[in-house]
Amino acid sequence: MAIADTQVVQMRSNYCGLVTEALLGQTVSLCGWVNRRRDHGGVIFIDLRDREGYVQVVCDPDRADMFKTAEDVRNEFCVQVRGVVRARPDGTTNDNLKSGKIEVLCHELIVLNPSGTPPSQPGDGKKTVVDGLHAGAGLGGGAQATSARLEPQGRGGGMG
Repeated sequence: MAIADTQVVQMRSNYCGLVTEALLGQTVSLCGWVNRRRDHGGVIFIDLRDREGYVQVVCDPDRADMFKTAEDVRNEFCVQVRGVVRARPDGTTNDNLKSGKIEVLCHELIVLNPSGTPPSQPGDGKKTVVDGLHAGAGLGGGAQATSARLEPQGRGGGMG
């Protein structure tokens, strides 16, 4: 049975870190976490991350509703972005990223889940209370933490 006038909305067409020059001019739908948000005199840049890496999203004030959302977005918000892939202007590429030669011009920005201010930014190297709790449980880092995360259920006297 077919349903007329139904549009399928896709959450994600690509992973952030896999958006490259091969997609120039195409519309993409991305989901991820705001790694960093920068306001550069009216244009907002969002570094969006997912399991594959990062992509730079450009939020232009010409789209008022989207721009208002971008003004309120903070680190670790989970968002969905729909926009067009374009080449970064000369002198602004980042050779350290797979997606460093492009950016996504945001047409639609949806907050999927807001976040409170995290105790530290992931990857910043700062110790937190949570790190201390993990250290006390023998999960402070290194091989112990990795093996604890990778240990399958039902082995080693666990509850599985």
